Amino acid sequence: MNEMMASTHGRIVGFLMVLTVVLALVPTSVEAAPEIVSISALPAEPRSDQDITINATVQNLENVTGVKITYCTDTVCSIPISMVNHSGTFTYTFMAHKFPPGYVGFNITVDYTENATHMKVSRELDLTVLEGAAPPPKKDDGNETPGFGAGLVVAALLAVTALSFRRRR
Repeated sequence: MNEMMASTHGRIVGFLMVLTVVLALVPTSVEAAPEIVSISALPAEPRSDQDITINATVQNLENVTGVKITYCTDTVCSIPISMVNHSGTFTYTFMAHKFPPGYVGFNITVDYTENATHMKVSRELDLTVLEGAAPPPKKDDGNETPGFGAGLVVAALLAVTALSFRRRR
């Protein structure tokens, strides 16, 4: 009977040792995935002649590798643009006249790693850009480079000079 108890006791101890090793290899704390808790636009009802700032508040930043914004209008979609982190609020400002009046859809994507795997979470914001003042006309500051016409004038002058040199000889 003592041999049976010793054998059982040995198996239990062996099982507990294996279990201890397995638990030591498995992470005991699970970090929460990042979450986009809010997205806002300033101004909330933008006009085409105003800068538009998009803010995205993200929680659980431990494994975040980047936050990007893309936009789509009725005619074009952008490539991803990195947003700037201000203590968990990611921001990007689009300059005035970037968007024509009409629909603009924004998509915020948070890239992060979880157990060495690349993951993403995203959220969208739809806006209607209202008509604003027309963009100001470009100033003519006199610093424009000459066009192809100036090149032709120079070539003609060189040809006339070359011909006059030949006739003198």
